[in-house]
Amino acid sequence: LLTVTAAFYLHSYVVIPYALLLSAIGAATISQFVSERRLSLRWDTDLAKHALRCGMPLVFGGLIMLSATQADRILIGISLGVMDLALYGASLSIIASPSLLLASIGSSLFLPSLADAAADRDKFGRRFLQVGMAVAIVSGMVQIPLLVFGRDVVATLFGAAYRPPSELIWAITLGQAAFLLRLWPQLAALARGDTKNLALSNSFRMGGLGLALLSVS
Repeated sequence: LLTVTAAFYLHSYVVIPYALLLSAIGAATISQFVSERRLSLRWDTDLAKHALRCGMPLVFGGLIMLSATQADRILIGISLGVMDLALYGASLSIIASPSLLLASIGSSLFLPSLADAAADRDKFGRRFLQVGMAVAIVSGMVQIPLLVFGRDVVATLFGAAYRPPSELIWAITLGQAAFLLRLWPQLAALARGDTKNLALSNSFRMGGLGLALLSVS
């Protein structure tokens, strides 16, 4: 909120990278003061190997997600033109924002709970079902109104010239619903330290990208 306010009054998007940097510094500083064990910089070979083993699948999955999320804009711009790209970008920014916010909040709320029960199979199973129910309910509460009123919301915020076709709103909304539902098994995998699961699931995005390339070629 502070970033948006500052960008509005200063009329510059340069505020955003500075705000992100200050946010990261602030989070690290607060963590240092409230943590039971203080953070310190030192090299540990065993810990570095473990971090690489667990972290590389996440890096790989992140690169796939980056490629997939940017490639769709490139394909639309090349195959359909700038106007359709503007409609898609405006619609996606409105429809996807609630999902991204909820995914961030859900990860913060549910991941510690699942990780705490990871060693107890029965307890983990119960919490896994509870998280799944919560994710499904919240996804429905957010995405169903967007299916109905998404066109009007986009047109109100961006202007009548940016009113998207219903099919575009439905496609984006259903995709975001799937994105939220996919958070459920992803959190369970992370809670049990299984990062390869995320990399493998994200790799299917490249298959969709390949089909899209074939369709416009």
